[in-house]
Amino acid sequence: MTKYIFSINDLILSKNAQFFKLKKSLSRNKIINLFRSISSTKDGAFLIKKIKSEAVVGDENLTYSLASFKIMEEPSFLQGTSISESKYAYLMILEVQDFLIISKKNVDAIESELEKFIEYFEFDKFSNFNGRLNPEYEKISMRNMSLSDSVIRNRTVEAKNLSGILSPNTTGRSIPRVFRVKTGNDIFTLTPNTSRIGYKDKKVDFFNFCSWAIATVNELSNTASLSSKLMAGFSSPITLSKLLAKKVKPKAIFIDLSELDDMVRGTSHNLTLTKDLPHGTVTLSSVELDKFFNGFKSSYFLDGETLTNLRIKFKCRLRFNTKVVTIVSKYLDGIMINENGSQLMSLSKYINNFKPFTITFDSPQYCYHGRSCFEDKTMLNNLNIFLSVFDDSFDFSTIRSEKEKDDKQSYPANIKRFPVRSLFRRVENIYSNKGVIVICDDMNDEWADHIVLDITTGNPSIKFIHSKYIKKESYGASKFHEVISQALKNIGRLHSPKELYLDKYDNEWSLKYLQTQISRVRPIGTSRKDIELALDKINESPKTNRDLILAAPFLRKQTLIDELEIIKENQSAKPYTVQLIWLINTFLSACIEYGVKPSILCKK
Repeated sequence: MTKYIFSINDLILSKNAQFFKLKKSLSRNKIINLFRSISSTKDGAFLIKKIKSEAVVGDENLTYSLASFKIMEEPSFLQGTSISESKYAYLMILEVQDFLIISKKNVDAIESELEKFIEYFEFDKFSNFNGRLNPEYEKISMRNMSLSDSVIRNRTVEAKNLSGILSPNTTGRSIPRVFRVKTGNDIFTLTPNTSRIGYKDKKVDFFNFCSWAIATVNELSNTASLSSKLMAGFSSPITLSKLLAKKVKPKAIFIDLSELDDMVRGTSHNLTLTKDLPHGTVTLSSVELDKFFNGFKSSYFLDGETLTNLRIKFKCRLRFNTKVVTIVSKYLDGIMINENGSQLMSLSKYINNFKPFTITFDSPQYCYHGRSCFEDKTMLNNLNIFLSVFDDSFDFSTIRSEKEKDDKQSYPANIKRFPVRSLFRRVENIYSNKGVIVICDDMNDEWADHIVLDITTGNPSIKFIHSKYIKKESYGASKFHEVISQALKNIGRLHSPKELYLDKYDNEWSLKYLQTQISRVRPIGTSRKDIELALDKINESPKTNRDLILAAPFLRKQTLIDELEIIKENQSAKPYTVQLIWLINTFLSACIEYGVKPSILCKK
């Protein structure tokens, strides 16, 4: 019998593991091959190796497999030296009832090696773990369903108990990713995408770890697929098979390679990327890495079997089965991830193993993220709210362009107002009421095209107005993307301190617009002191309204109403309508989160 350096009685483990449903029992050969795979770079013999050993914990029989070994690696702060440090790794697999539990350290993810044996829990069931014990949600990390470059894609909220604090208005288009939950004296973290449960508790020995694992699988067995009121406010899980039965088509995908980027170029810096060329394999240079990772910072539109954004275009096919989506691409196959000179896997395998992507469809309420599908059930119910932000009460019929410059894109030096048929002039006329200050902030470090300060009523207001003119009526998302991006980029400026506004007055607003006689501040004669007084009243009043307004006369409200009626009847919407809805919903959600009133000026 082989004598090992330590036994299971020497183990001390954190209550942190991955839990899966077991489709079929692992064979001895599978375990042997798995241990051989994970230990290919080990230094010396196994410190311990147990394969399909039996144990009795309480009244429960279980099978455990355990391997531990030493590995030698170059320290993360060095590159290309002969210096190495020793690390110790272990992988333990428990088979309990119809469940499989994985505990490991310094071992890469093994789920892809076990895909024929394991099955992930349904998102709603896993995220409701211990739901019968009146859980208090202390911390939630979530992802936005929107793929826009102009939104916060990921955010984390934290409180003693988020129930009743976190508004459904800000979570309806969010997908929860990680939860920290308290039930009684227990505090634990749930990560549904990786099927991980971790308790905040002291480390325990092997048998107490097994007792905890058994209690956890018993709880998972009895967990209902029901959500708390807090969880019900998020996008709802829907199975991929049900989604596909609705005949929806994928339209866009965002592949999040930020973690890989950190491992290649960040603090971890222990991986390299290579590609095969006719004359051999080459490592991607820093310039190539910049171009590569920047290309994955924006979402891709799917056109047949081609993914396209502003930076990269490549062939790709999405393969759907009843539970998961797989990306198939020769381009991604050709990029290899390497560690210490050895190939780990192709980029396509990395993406399909870890599922760091989000897919949106031609029906705007659906989204696929990680290994789960989600539905924003509030979207169709909120279409009336969606339409309410469109204001078609102003006449834009005489407008011919945004600023009405001449053929050389300039103005006469003596011009004192924006031309009558320009959108800028129309906006100024709409808001230039008695006692109201209207500021043109266009050009340079602009926060908005126009800023309006109004203290003429008991409800002071500050408005940021972003204008976009297109000659022909248009509903393409690309036309609207620019104005929404600019608006969301500066939404936080609506809450900026007075001093920043006064700095802008000193450096920009007190001057004429470009090489003209157009005053940036109206009415003419408005002083720095007038602006300061208005800002003081706006900042001091508890009744202040902050408005974010998009002047977009290339949209017609009635056309949008007609398109939304089609969606309400569960018919497939036109692709541009879906993208437009996504963009505007992103705009509305951001405004709600910042406490800002949204408005879109459009045609009748």
